[in-house]
Amino acid sequence: EKVGFNWRTFGGDCSGNEEDEEDVFQSIKVIENCQSYIKFHILQTFDAGDHEVALCQVLGVSEWDDEANSIVDLQSDSIPQAKDEDVALYTGYLRKEGII
Repeated sequence: EKVGFNWRTFGGDCSGNEEDEEDVFQSIKVIENCQSYIKFHILQTFDAGDHEVALCQVLGVSEWDDEANSIVDLQSDSIPQAKDEDVALYTGYLRKEGII
C-alpha cells in the first residue's frame, strides 16, 4: 500500500490431504494486478553470509484476471510477456523505493 498497490489474501483452505504438498493451499498475500505470480516449493536453503539462497521448484505460474478479480493458473504455452513498467509492478521499483 506504500506505493499505491493493494494486497489481497488468498487461500487458507486445504484439500484435506496434508501429506500431498501440492494439495495444501496456504493463505498467502499477493499484490493485485502483477504481471505474473509464481507458485514454488522451497527444496533447500543455503547460508550465503549476509543472506540466504533458496533452491526452489516452480509448481506453476498464474496471472491476474480482471474479470474474475483473482489470480488464475496459466498453461506453460500461455505465459505472458513483460509489461511496460508504467502499468506493471517490478521488483526493481520495489528496491528503488526501499520496500525490499
